[in-house]
Amino acid sequence: MYKIILALVTAVGFSFSAFAEDIEKAGENFEKNKTEMLENIDKKIKAVQDHRSCIAAAKDRSGVKDCMEKMRDTRMEFKEDRMESRKERIEERMKKMEERKKK
Repeated sequence: MYKIILALVTAVGFSFSAFAEDIEKAGENFEKNKTEMLENIDKKIKAVQDHRSCIAAAKDRSGVKDCMEKMRDTRMEFKEDRMESRKERIEERMKKMEERKKK
């Protein structure tokens, strides 16, 4: 029983130390992440404003249809950017996991 408790306490201790290291690294990247988030928000705001202007300037249904297609294309570009960012984050996590396994 004593060995089991000792093993659990040791495992919890190691996981807390790894968590503390991750928190420190996250603090280093905070400003970079914040800047990227603000840039993405600004891009989305501009896209919605452009879409609104396009709709307001449309003279008929075909004009509105063209605006909708442009907005759909813009949303797809945003989605592709998100997918690429997600892929990069996953690759970084995999590298970190491999480095931890080597230790």
